[in-house]
Amino acid sequence: MKKHKFLMSLVAITLTACSQSAEVTTDSTTEATETSETASLSTATSLTKTAGRYGSYQTSDFDSSYDEATATKIQLQETSAEITGSGASEADGIITIDSGGTYLISGSYQGMIQVSADKDLDKVQIVLKDATITNDDFPAIYVEQAEQVMVTLAEGSVNTLTDGENYNFATTEEDEPDATLYSKDDLTINGSGKLIVNANYNNGIRGKDDLVITGGIFEIKATNNGIKGKDSLSIAEGSFTIEAAGDGIQVNGTEAETGWLALDGGEFTIQAGNDGIQAESQFAASAGKVTITTVNGADSENLTTTESYKGIKAGSSLIIDDGEFEINSADDSLHSNQDVVINGGTLQLASGDDGVHADQQLLINDGVLNVTESYEGLEASIIEIQGGSLVVHATDDGLNAGGGSDEETTTGNFGADSFAAGPKGGMGGGMTADSSKKIIIAGGKTTVVVSDGDGIDSNGDVEMTDGLLIVDGPVSGGNGVLDYNGTFTLSGGQLLGIGTANMAQTPNEDSQQASLAVALENQQKAGGSLAIQTDNDEWLTYTPQNTFTYLVLSDSSFEIDKEVTITYDKQALGSYLLTDNVTTSGNLSMVAGGGGHPSGERPTNPPNRNPEEDLQAEPPA
Repeated sequence: MKKHKFLMSLVAITLTACSQSAEVTTDSTTEATETSETASLSTATSLTKTAGRYGSYQTSDFDSSYDEATATKIQLQETSAEITGSGASEADGIITIDSGGTYLISGSYQGMIQVSADKDLDKVQIVLKDATITNDDFPAIYVEQAEQVMVTLAEGSVNTLTDGENYNFATTEEDEPDATLYSKDDLTINGSGKLIVNANYNNGIRGKDDLVITGGIFEIKATNNGIKGKDSLSIAEGSFTIEAAGDGIQVNGTEAETGWLALDGGEFTIQAGNDGIQAESQFAASAGKVTITTVNGADSENLTTTESYKGIKAGSSLIIDDGEFEINSADDSLHSNQDVVINGGTLQLASGDDGVHADQQLLINDGVLNVTESYEGLEASIIEIQGGSLVVHATDDGLNAGGGSDEETTTGNFGADSFAAGPKGGMGGGMTADSSKKIIIAGGKTTVVVSDGDGIDSNGDVEMTDGLLIVDGPVSGGNGVLDYNGTFTLSGGQLLGIGTANMAQTPNEDSQQASLAVALENQQKAGGSLAIQTDNDEWLTYTPQNTFTYLVLSDSSFEIDKEVTITYDKQALGSYLLTDNVTTSGNLSMVAGGGGHPSGERPTNPPNRNPEEDLQAEPPA
C-alpha cells in the first residue's frame, strides 16, 4: 500500500468556516461582512488537500505515455496471442505477465490477462489499444501480484472486458477474485480511451489496495458494484457511466486509514440498485459533476427494508467543497454516520427520506443547495448554516435537530436513524430540552417549504445571529412554523415564517432582536406577493408556496414603537406597533416549547401526498 500524503487520526478535528453573510436586496440592505466561525467536528478520518485535491496521487498516475517501440506487444488472436518481446507468455487461455515493463495489448481474446510479477520490485503498465477480452470462468484482467500496475487506455481506443456469470473456483469456499478487472495490489487506470466493462458475475472494477483513476471513458454494467475499492479510491478525472445492481461506487476497507473515497474531478452518471456512492470511512469531493439515481429515485416504493438506497453515504464524514451534484434517491440523498460539511458546489437533491442526514453535525458554509423533494429536508443532531443559498422542500420537517426514528414511508422502512447522544424528542410544549440538539443560523439565505411537518424543529435550542431564514408552512394543524423544546435566541438576521397558527412559537422574549407574531382572521392563498415594511421601508418581499394564517417576523430594523406593515397582493393585512421584544396579535395557539409530531418522529403512516398539490392548495371556501 502506498504511503498516504494525508493525515488520518481517530481524534476530533476542528474546521474553521469562513463565510460571507447573505445580502438581501431591500431598502434596508445588510452589508456583506466576512465572518469566521469555528465548528468542532468529530470524525474517524481526516483527509487533507494537496494541490487542491483530496486524493492520494503520484506524478506517474497522470502519465499515460508509453514507448511503443520498446514495449512488449501482445497481439490477441481470439484463442491465442502473438507476443513480441519479453515478460509475457500464453498458455491454456491465460496470458501471464511475470516481469515489470510496458505491455501493449490489441485484438480479441477468449481468456484472461494475469499479472504475476514481483510484489516488491515490478511495476507493470498494461496499455489497452482496441483490446477485447472475454473470459467466461474468471476475470478478464487479474492482477494477482505486482508492486504496482497501471492500466492505460490508449488515445482513441475502445476496449471491452467481459466475464461470465459463474467463476470456476477450485473450492466452494473461494469467493475471490470477484470482478471483471480485479487487482490485489495498487492499481492505477489512466489515459483517454474508452473502457467498456460487462460484469456478469459480480463487480466491474475492483482494487484490494489503493485504486487511482486519473482519466478515461468508462461504461460499466455490473450485477453488483460498478467500481469497488478497499483501502482507498482516488478519482481525479474521467467520464463514468455506471449501471449497477448494487452500489455504483463503493470503498469498503474497515482497518485504520482505509475505506476512504476522494472525488477530485470527472463526470459521473450512476444508476444504482443500492447506494450511488458509499465510503466506509470518509467521502470528500473537491470537484466533479455527479448524477445519481438509486432504484427509481424519490418515487421508489415497497423496497427491501434491510437494504440501503442512499445517494452518497459515508461512515465517518462527508465533505463537499465544490462540484455539481444531482441526486434522486430512494433513501437519504447525502448521509453520514458522523458529520456532513458543505463548503461549496451546487447540489440538487430529491429524496424518499432525508435530503441530507448527519448523525452528529451538518455544517453548511457555502454553496447552492436545493432539496426539491424529501420527507425531512435537513436532519442532524446539530445543524449549522454559516452561508450559502438553500431551498428545502419537505413533506414533514424542513430542518430537524432531533433524535427520532424512521417509520414506514412510501418508499419503505429504512430503519432508525442514529444521532449523537441525547434523549429522544417529546411533544414539545415545555417538554425536556436536549442540550445535544441545536439549530444555528449564522448566515446565508435559507428557504424552507413544508406541507405537513414543522418548518424548523429542534429537540433543543435554535440560535439565529445572521442571514435570511424563510419558513413557508406547514399548512396542517398539530405542526408549527417553529418547534423547539429549549430556547430560540435571536440576535440578528431576517426571519419570515408563515403557516398555520395552531401550534405557534416565537423567538424568546429575552432575544436581542425584536420579533412580531400575527394570527390572521382569514386564510391567505398561495402564490401572491407578500411584502413587509418597517416605518414604510420595505425590507422583504416573498411569494408564498403554501396557504397561511400565521406570520412570525424579525429584522434588524425592528425596534419598540416602530410600525410594521404587512401587505399581500397590494392589499393591507395590517399594521402593527411593536410594543414588546415579542409583539403578538390575533388568536394564537401559543405553546412554550414546541408542538406537532415529536421532533424527528415519523407518524406511523405519513400521508402519501403530492407536494405540488400541497403548494398549490387554495383556501377552503
